[in-house]
Amino acid sequence: MPQAVTEKQPYNVRVTCVIPSSASTGFQSASGISEVNDKLLPEDIAETVLYVANLPQRAVVEDVTVWGIDKQVNPL
Repeated sequence: MPQAVTEKQPYNVRVTCVIPSSASTGFQSASGISEVNDKLLPEDIAETVLYVANLPQRAVVEDVTVWGIDKQVNPL
């Protein structure tokens, strides 16, 4: 595990990296950029964060990537 995570273990601090893909947030239109219609919504990211936060204290998820159902995911 990365050092930032392991150095907090004695204090029962859990660290998770949530990696969202693009989502329809309204940012594009507010910035004068043409709006995108991604299927992923800000609420989907919020629900993922809430899910991870509500895991039992004895469990930790190191990272989670959230993709919209309309995104093509290519392995690295």
